[in-house]
Amino acid sequence: PNAVLNTGILIESSTPVSCYYEVSPPNNSDIFALKGKNALGNEFIIPGQNHWNNVNRYTPPPFSSFDIVATEDNTVVEITPTNAVVGFGANETFLVRLNRGQVYSVRAASQAAFQKLGGSEVVSNKPVAITIKDDSIIHETCYDLVGDQIVPVKVTGKEYVVSKGFLNSNERIFITATENNTQIFIGGQTTPIATLQKGQVFDRVVTEATLFVRAT
Repeated sequence: PNAVLNTGILIESSTPVSCYYEVSPPNNSDIFALKGKNALGNEFIIPGQNHWNNVNRYTPPPFSSFDIVATEDNTVVEITPTNAVVGFGANETFLVRLNRGQVYSVRAASQAAFQKLGGSEVVSNKPVAITIKDDSIIHETCYDLVGDQIVPVKVTGKEYVVSKGFLNSNERIFITATENNTQIFIGGQTTPIATLQKGQVFDRVVTEATLFVRAT
């Protein structure tokens, strides 16, 4: 964290392909679906969960973080984290300059759920891509890695269908607003379940097999 590294991966092809990035140890495996051109943008609101802590049993310890990769030289990135990160305080805006293929990782300073980075804002003068990761989040006696390559604000939408997984209890969705006064509706309800400001995160337990989420 808080360092510029030459660790970006460029994938090119002569015809269209689909790609994913796999973390594949015996435990805590995950697949991050790569979004291609849809991943590139100049404005991002970082999504994330704020319900589960990171397990404290590994060296080095796991944390919540997001990694920014530049696609062009002389990319200036403005970062405003919602909570303290390595090197900077909560809501402290700072600048990072990257060249093509360089990566900057923003890591939470705490493993506590309420100190995660959901709602943080990233703005850049040239297109970047961002991957989020939250390693070994613990639920009762189980813990696992979650992560994905995200999309910029311009690609986010107003309607989503959520499919329930296989947890027996406490399975949740996390909704992050990209604009002020965002109303959230669940199913066919006409009364909003929440009204969010930009960067706020709302979570709800999922018991339905599928769940329709709409925002206005």
